[in-house]
Amino acid sequence: MCGNPIKSLDLPANLNSKIKTLKLSGIDLTEIHPNIGYLKNLEKLQLSSTKITNLPDELILLNKLVDLDIAGSLLEKIPEVIFKLSSLEVLNLDWIDLSNLELVIPPPFNYTLKTLSIGFCSLKTIPKWVQLFPNIIEIYAHNNPIETIPEWLSEAHCLYSIQLSEEATVIEDELPSIFNTRTWSLMK
Repeated sequence: MCGNPIKSLDLPANLNSKIKTLKLSGIDLTEIHPNIGYLKNLEKLQLSSTKITNLPDELILLNKLVDLDIAGSLLEKIPEVIFKLSSLEVLNLDWIDLSNLELVIPPPFNYTLKTLSIGFCSLKTIPKWVQLFPNIIEIYAHNNPIETIPEWLSEAHCLYSIQLSEEATVIEDELPSIFNTRTWSLMK
């Protein structure tokens, strides 16, 4: 809802933790209260098109969270907690200018992430921090002016699909040689 005056979400500590999906997309939300960690059964968290600049470390307590959508938010850095979410399988970072966002401290690997969406992010290549998701299966990098596919991406042994669009100028014949020996697809 456009123009919603909600700026922060203060969750009571005694909150019923049976909530599985929390949709907060499209509101003027600027922060998530640390009590979000009490939502022990939360599986899907939608924070797209909010004014959130960071995520609380208490997200790590959400052991069942499999889908996190923060597309179009105002992230100032890649939150380290994302790499620590033990069940996260789907991460949507669309519409965030990731071209200059980096990690301050290298976090541990996230072995559960399968799908990463980084469309409309002003990227010329796949960000180096993607290698912290070694079991990634698909990357949606649509609507980015991708020029190169980095060699290190070939070490993502589960990767079978990289989706690019017409803005990409990658030439399939110039891909790292390892891609010739693997079953995968580059979709435009």
